[in-house]
Amino acid sequence: MYTPGFVETNGGSIAMHRLCDLINYNGFEAFIWLGTLESEVKVHDDFNTPAINTDKLDDFIVVYTEIVSGNPLNAKHVIRWFLNKPGFFTNKINYGNNELYFYQQIVFNDTDYNSNLENKLYVSYFNKKLWQQTNFNKRSGSGYLLRKGRGREISHNLENSIKIDGMNHSEMEIIFNKVKYFYSYDLQTAYTMFAAMCGCIPIVIPQKNVSACEWQPREELRYGIAYGDTKEEIAYSNNTREKIIPYLDKLNEETKSDVKSFIKKSQSFFSINYKTKQNIETEKLNYIKRLKETDNKILLFGTGSGLVLIMDLLERNGIQPDYFCDNDPNKIGTNIYGYRINKPDEILSSDNQFVVLITSMFISEVTQQIKKYDNVKEILSGYDD
Repeated sequence: MYTPGFVETNGGSIAMHRLCDLINYNGFEAFIWLGTLESEVKVHDDFNTPAINTDKLDDFIVVYTEIVSGNPLNAKHVIRWFLNKPGFFTNKINYGNNELYFYQQIVFNDTDYNSNLENKLYVSYFNKKLWQQTNFNKRSGSGYLLRKGRGREISHNLENSIKIDGMNHSEMEIIFNKVKYFYSYDLQTAYTMFAAMCGCIPIVIPQKNVSACEWQPREELRYGIAYGDTKEEIAYSNNTREKIIPYLDKLNEETKSDVKSFIKKSQSFFSINYKTKQNIETEKLNYIKRLKETDNKILLFGTGSGLVLIMDLLERNGIQPDYFCDNDPNKIGTNIYGYRINKPDEILSSDNQFVVLITSMFISEVTQQIKKYDNVKEILSGYDD
C-alpha cells in the first residue's frame, strides 16, 4: 500500500491501512510502504499493518490511490484504487498501461479507465464507540467543514459556527454533540455520517445542478444526511438517522466480501498482465527528471502527510531539496528532515533562483500564490506530472 502513516482525519489513509489489515486477516501478506527516510510507519493499534521498503518488487502488487501520478515505485503490477474521482484534485490524470482499477463508491468511478462496474472495493471502518450521541438536551449553533470543498462559497450563517477542519476526532465528537447543525462543503466525507450518529443534523451544501441522487446514488449512504437545508431534507435526516447503525453493520460485511473479491481478481489479472520494462521506463515521472537537471535551488512547498512519499522518491533518485516552506503558521520555524520550515515569502524574497515542487494537493492555489515571484523559474507538482 503506497500510503503515508495512519492519520485518523485522512480518509485515504484510513482506507489504505484498513485494506492492508484485511488482506493480512485473509491469510495473505500485505504491507505499508516505508519511506527511505523513515524508521517506522505510524499505524493504527488495532490493524495488522507491517511496513516494508524494498527494491525487489517484481513479486508484489502495488496499490496506489487515484491521486498518485505515474508509477513512483516502478512496479510491474499496479492497482489504482479510486477513493475519489480521478483528477478531482489536479484536473489531470497520469496512469499507465496494464493496470487494474477499483473504486470505493460508484460516484468515484471513471469508466474511461474502469469499465467493469463489478470492480468495487468498498472498505469501511467506523468507530461506533466514539461516534455516538451523548447530548440529548437542547443544542445550539453549528459546525462546518471545508476540506475537499475548500474554495466553495460559504453560504451558511457563520454566527456561532465552529470550523472543525484541523481538529482531531475527539474534538470533533464534542462539537457534534454540542451543535444543532453541521454544514459540509466537502461533498463526499464520512464526517456527515459521524455527525448524524452524534445526534447532529448534517447538511451537505449542494453542488449547483446536481440532485441528491446524482450526488449520492446509493441511498443508504444518504441516511441521516440532508442534501441542502430544505424542510424536506431536514426531515429526511431526522427520519433516517436510526438506520445508520444497522447499515454500518451491513457495510462491515460488504467490506469483507469486497476484499475477498479484490484479492481473487488481483491475483487472476496479474497472472497474465504486467508492465514491461519499456512501460516502466516511459512512465517515469517528469518532475524527477526536471529536478535532476536544474541548477536552481529546490524549494518544497507543503509539509503535509503526503510529503513522506515524495521525500522517499527524491531520496531514491539522489535529489536533495534546499528549502521547505508552508502556509501553516503553526509549522513555521519547526523542523522536518533536518530542514527548517519557512514562510513562503521569507524564502522567495531572497536573491536565489528557484524551482518549486508543490507537495500539497492545493496545486492551483499555491501556483497562484508563487507565480508572482520573478525568481521562481519553474513550478512542478508531486501530484500532477
